[in-house]
Amino acid sequence: MKYKRILLKLSGEALMGDKTNGIDPIKLDNYSKEIKEIYNDGVQIAIVIGGENIRDWIYVEDHCRAILNIFYAGKNGEKYNIGGECEVKNI
Repeated sequence: MKYKRILLKLSGEALMGDKTNGIDPIKLDNYSKEIKEIYNDGVQIAIVIGGENIRDWIYVEDHCRAILNIFYAGKNGEKYNIGGECEVKNI
């Protein structure tokens, strides 16, 4: 294994696919399968997803707790959004 940790940054455009609005579920499913393969190889992954110039701020501990809750209690095939309900425009 070459890397122990990686930072993956996905743009909104990459998740959009051929659609003009919203996230393409097929693209999202493909990305999630690839990410899971990397995770199963023992690589720690941090994911940043870009979007418009609005950021939803969340404490790292809260984000990690949400990921762990999804990991242990989530259902296969489901998709989850984690947010801090603190959206701020960047520009």
